Amino acid sequence: MALAQTYAHHATVINDRGDRFTTTTWAETDVVQWTSRQSAARARYVVEDAALMRRVRGRTVESMIAAARGAGAPIVRAHGATTVGVIAAITTTNGGLSVDERAQVATGVFACGADVGGISTGGYSSGLAAALVLGRIAADAALGVTTALAGLRRAVAVGGGTALGAGIHPSGAWGDARVLSGGRYKKVSEMLRGLVQRTPECALHVHVGVSDGEDAVRILNGMREYVPLFVALAANSPFWFGVDSGMASARAALVRSYPRHGIPRAFRDYDDYLATLDGYRRAFGIVDSSLMWWDVRLRPNLGTVELRGMDSQSSLGHVAALTALAQAMAYAIKDSGRECVTPAELIAESAFLASRDGIAGTILHHGSLQPVRQAVTDTLEWVRPYARDRGIEDGLDGVERLVHDGGGAVRQRRVHARSGMAELLRHLVAESSADRW
Repeated sequence: MALAQTYAHHATVINDRGDRFTTTTWAETDVVQWTSRQSAARARYVVEDAALMRRVRGRTVESMIAAARGAGAPIVRAHGATTVGVIAAITTTNGGLSVDERAQVATGVFACGADVGGISTGGYSSGLAAALVLGRIAADAALGVTTALAGLRRAVAVGGGTALGAGIHPSGAWGDARVLSGGRYKKVSEMLRGLVQRTPECALHVHVGVSDGEDAVRILNGMREYVPLFVALAANSPFWFGVDSGMASARAALVRSYPRHGIPRAFRDYDDYLATLDGYRRAFGIVDSSLMWWDVRLRPNLGTVELRGMDSQSSLGHVAALTALAQAMAYAIKDSGRECVTPAELIAESAFLASRDGIAGTILHHGSLQPVRQAVTDTLEWVRPYARDRGIEDGLDGVERLVHDGGGAVRQRRVHARSGMAELLRHLVAESSADRW
């Protein structure tokens, strides 16, 4: 990746015959696919001097050219421009995995993505962005593979593990979290010290594929407004250290102490987002953008907007419902052009109310405090047409069922009040291991 030349947006891309290609995708994978079809899989980037200081994912065009020069790439400087010889690398699928009619690569192994099955779109191939049809086929097929799922659960049990879906372990003792010693986990542990050793906590992250950086920022800005709604719907950690926390999501209270966490500000555009990341790099040496733990963020390397502020769920049905709502909302924000400018501090206060009271509470919605249930009704009414246009409306029915059930926090307290902590743990394990949604 150190030699990647990812600045086609700021260059003229030509082949040996002088044919030009203009990228239309955020991650420039269409350029890679086009280059792979040229003679010797080669092309040239012609960069005007004025573009050398433009930044792409925290690096300047000039620094990327310097890296290529150091590796021996053919580079010519003339007439106020720099020409760089490039070659298509293995950074995109260029045709994808072969699958059968059930989107199956091999028995029990499914795939979905923009290029799966050899259907190359020429667009961004994150595996999430343009794979609705194959994704639905794979999901429908995978739901029937109960034998494989049972085998996976048995393997977890043989390894000494037990699946339990919740925002934090209800009875875990203080200091009960053990952090892996290597790689990224070591870095995070050194950064956060005792904060990550308090008790095991786990969040549900939903990625929505987006093919353009400006659209991604527009969706991020819009999703900020709805973080409190998702926090309330997903609240599933009322107990901590063996006692009732008084919160619907105690996990939210714990992670609020982490740096670079919570509600980000609204960004003007994609360049503004990248400039913010670059500011953290220059000021604090944070070069890994995945260490920005905002409740909603961009993942340029994946081509996704990532919604992060939710508790893990014991019910797969709830996971599916929250995922469907996030996907439908992304489409609605992108297509409606609705401007979202609520200050981050107001959204953060609303998110606290959501984490405290869950579905039974109130949140900031359309400029005033409204019951979560009413906000859900309004939001579903808004996003349904966009979901219907893309064939994912059925997934939203699960949101209504989740609200009717009261959410994970209510269900946990109900079981605990009836039968105590030991029975609550058994309930969560059983629900987390269920074959059916």
